[in-house]
Amino acid sequence: MNRDTDRVDDSELGSDNVDANVRLPADEGGFDTVSIRVVECVAEATGREPTDLPPLYDVVDPDALDDLFTAGGDGNCTVSFRFEGTLVEVRGEGDVAAVQMPADD
Repeated sequence: MNRDTDRVDDSELGSDNVDANVRLPADEGGFDTVSIRVVECVAEATGREPTDLPPLYDVVDPDALDDLFTAGGDGNCTVSFRFEGTLVEVRGEGDVAAVQMPADD
């Protein structure tokens, strides 16, 4: 992550570049929204319960995130952000990955 811009470099997270602590494929059944899967993924990566995490809307608009990855999209979208000590990436049709970030000194 480029700390000056908070941009995620492909070398830090990406399907082909770094093994994520937790990876959840797109929900092909359409039952879970991307924002719900982000919370589940981060909870698993951090060893916490989803209900123990702060609201996702503190870092990203969940409705906007869901809208970006709804069925019918072209699959060319990628969104990356930090949430609860993890680097989260949502890409393609809604695949979610979370990597635990080292603690800042």
